[in-house]
Amino acid sequence: MAAEVDLRLISDSTSLTESSLTTLLDAPTSDLVKSFLQAIQGKLKECELLKSQKIKAEVELETTIRTSESKSKVLQNSRDKALADASKLRVDLQVSGWFTPLHACDNN
Repeated sequence: MAAEVDLRLISDSTSLTESSLTTLLDAPTSDLVKSFLQAIQGKLKECELLKSQKIKAEVELETTIRTSESKSKVLQNSRDKALADASKLRVDLQVSGWFTPLHACDNN
């Protein structure tokens, strides 16, 4: 039966030695079972804490991504509006005669 269970993995994951785990398999006592269950309980609590931290980090990351995308869109819209305004002003100045493009001055 001990060959079916990876005692080294369980020992590395809990505070129990491989010999204690072998004894637990071959001749379990209530103290050994209790120690085993307490060790597993500690690891389960640690796992739950890590899961909650992971979920919190994922939510924070998603929030940051959405906020960044929103800010980026606002900046893009602002840039597009400024470019359109500058282009309109350039055309208005050319039409009024107050502005001559630089490349037009090169021929003089």
